[in-house]
Amino acid sequence: MHCPAATVEAPCPKSVPMDIGAVCAPNRLITTVFFREGAQAIGALHYLHEHSIRVPEDMEILSYGDNPQDAYILPSLTSIHMPIEEMSRDCLLTLLKMTGSKGEQPTAIIHPFHFVFRESWGDFNGTFGGTVTP
Repeated sequence: MHCPAATVEAPCPKSVPMDIGAVCAPNRLITTVFFREGAQAIGALHYLHEHSIRVPEDMEILSYGDNPQDAYILPSLTSIHMPIEEMSRDCLLTLLKMTGSKGEQPTAIIHPFHFVFRESWGDFNGTFGGTVTP
């Protein structure tokens, strides 16, 4: 069974084996797990490998961050890339601007993100050149 909409988010790195084990219990329909941290996803990949759960055939893994090592893990890790440096810079500049002005209005800055599809996600196999921006 394949149900891409069924997604679970793991709460913290220390609980990866227990959480991923519960997700992969028999008769579960969950086929995709999103992790907030690459370290969580790496732990899950290790657990899944030890329990003969194939990635991405049986379980797809997605992580946030797009760290350089994500491309070298086996299978390579699909992730969401965010422009963290630009976001941090804009946050600091906004704070500095607000400290010098008493009537400064709230500012909304939207930063683009994109998916970096690698081996841990479905049948992409580089079909989209590795990234998709919504």
